[in-house]
Amino acid sequence: MATNAATKKPASKVNNIGSYAEVIECNNGLFNVRKHNKWGYIDKEGNLITPLKYEGPSPKFDGGKAQVKYNREYYTVDELTGEEHEI
Repeated sequence: MATNAATKKPASKVNNIGSYAEVIECNNGLFNVRKHNKWGYIDKEGNLITPLKYEGPSPKFDGGKAQVKYNREYYTVDELTGEEHEI
């Protein structure tokens, strides 16, 4: 079972955790997940909100957006739609 990196406890708040190597709870109820060294976001039901393509986790959302890095460029990701916008 994957663990929450911050607490090293099972990420039991996710109903369908899948086969992720790491799960980190965000401050808005979403989760950062890692698979094959790429990161993305899922909801508590295990539904993918964004693709698994980002270079690192960003567990803090501010104003409904989180900053992510992809191909050495920074973007913001919207917590509701998963849409990314270049910074």
